[in-house]
Amino acid sequence: MFTEDLTNTQTNPEIYSGTNSSSLSNENEVESKNKRKRSAPTNDHDILAIIKNLIPKWDEAEFKIRWMPKSRLQELVDTFTALLINRKITGADGGSIGEDLRLLDKEADKNIEHVKNRLGERLGSKKEAILFYPKLGIVKGSSYKFPRKRETRLSSIDVLLTGLTILQLEDIEYGKVYWTDLKNRYEQLLSNSRNTAGLVTGKVINLNEIRLETRKFNNAFISIMKGHYPDTWQSVIREYGFLKEKY
Repeated sequence: MFTEDLTNTQTNPEIYSGTNSSSLSNENEVESKNKRKRSAPTNDHDILAIIKNLIPKWDEAEFKIRWMPKSRLQELVDTFTALLINRKITGADGGSIGEDLRLLDKEADKNIEHVKNRLGERLGSKKEAILFYPKLGIVKGSSYKFPRKRETRLSSIDVLLTGLTILQLEDIEYGKVYWTDLKNRYEQLLSNSRNTAGLVTGKVINLNEIRLETRKFNNAFISIMKGHYPDTWQSVIREYGFLKEKY
């Protein structure tokens, strides 16, 4: 019999030389100008509101863009809206699953202590019990407990279920029935979490594509307004909700 011992850049800052007060002043001036240009709200809902506002006016000749017919603009609005709704729903589900997993982790960490105590009582000493912890899926970190990584933790619960039988602990209060149920719940939550993560990734990719097309349209619209209203184009685009000169 033996104890299985389980154990689980410094970066150097870059040094810049040759910087003078004049170059710093110019950089600050440029940064200040850029901040002023980017000062308007640019979140998804604001941008969506802008293109929604443009659709009723799209039949006016000055608003037409060859590569963006009115039908495509409406499709862009509908898709953008649907993706934002789906992201909200999917994100909420993901948050709920994450919280359920945290609670189940906490429950498992608490109740594995009961198993350790019963094993110690049966063997007559905690020191003797530690020798059998690996057979219960328990590893050594800052203390003896389940692994933190969830996929590994699930595997450890499988080890625990076998170990409970070998060590004749399957009928204790937190025995085989309890841990089988916990394993099933944990496995289902992990599966749901993986599926949700995949959905979120897909929605983010689609949403980014829509953002790029919308930004391209916004910039084209602003350029047209500059051509039609060379002296007042800034006030004109503001009438349509555009608070930036470039997107």
